[in-house]
Amino acid sequence: MKKKILFIIGGGFLVCGILAGAGWAYLNSSPMEAGRSYLYHVRSGSGFYEVAGDLSGEGVIRSIQFFKFLGKLRDVSSHIQAGYYYLDSGMSAGEILDVLTAGKAYSVRVTFPEGKENKDFARILAAKGLVKEEEFLAAANNPNALRESGLGSVLPAAKSAEGFLFPDTYMIPWGSSAEEIVRMMLANFKRQVGSERIAAMEQSSAGLHKAIILASIVEREAATPAERPRIAGVFANRVRIGMKLESCATIQYIIGEVRLKLYYSDLKRESPYNTYLYAGYPAGPICNPGLSSIKAAADPEAHDYLYFVSRNDGTHVFSKTLNEHNRAAREFQGD
Repeated sequence: MKKKILFIIGGGFLVCGILAGAGWAYLNSSPMEAGRSYLYHVRSGSGFYEVAGDLSGEGVIRSIQFFKFLGKLRDVSSHIQAGYYYLDSGMSAGEILDVLTAGKAYSVRVTFPEGKENKDFARILAAKGLVKEEEFLAAANNPNALRESGLGSVLPAAKSAEGFLFPDTYMIPWGSSAEEIVRMMLANFKRQVGSERIAAMEQSSAGLHKAIILASIVEREAATPAERPRIAGVFANRVRIGMKLESCATIQYIIGEVRLKLYYSDLKRESPYNTYLYAGYPAGPICNPGLSSIKAAADPEAHDYLYFVSRNDGTHVFSKTLNEHNRAAREFQGD
């Protein structure tokens, strides 16, 4: 009889355990339909109970009481981090808590190519649905962005962050403002270029702003990394002797498109960026250059070349005199 009672009691515990486990599994599961996802925004300053209420109201969690209990049990209720999070039907309540407390906010992978202008970056961001074009351009044109990033030495000459928004691949958190994206890109500029190189450019005779202007021209003129220091040297030589830069890339910047052929009327367009009309550097960078072009501008190759012409294969013929240049131009460009 005693053994029978123990068996009944033991069986009861087993049944209770099974029921408790099933209940836990049920409450821990998501009520969302299979394959459904939900983008949830944890606003800055949101409390744990507020988050639990939102998730319950949107049908992301099955039981608000169970979710609160789980948060207390794990002692994570005060560690919910602001941001946008993708939550899907395959996540348990515990996994949702893990995501929200680990700060694994939903981010968008965005690649900004080298040699593109701010307006191109704005289009890329708008196409990703992150910010509107005009919002990004307004943020990039705000001089305070450069000042706050520690690049204030380029002011007041710099009228925007053009040239300093570092081309790279970024993981941009969904919901980031245009100002936050600009700050992210300027911080990356400082990180990639390095404090020593930035300081050296700031202390050079040209200064940081003109060094980046030169880098932007090199970026648009050079097709191969190996030639960038040499091309930078050509323009540095021209500046040194007061010769016009006569960079076709600056004309393309003025007309707003890259043309294989420019006309004499294009070269006469009135603009502070027209290096065919005015000697010295243009008013600002004509694109956002990559690291190799910045390095070339910071340390141009020392030589006596004043001219270069394309071989139409990505490389150039460099010349010291106008006669040599004209011969090369006739050979490769038919001019």
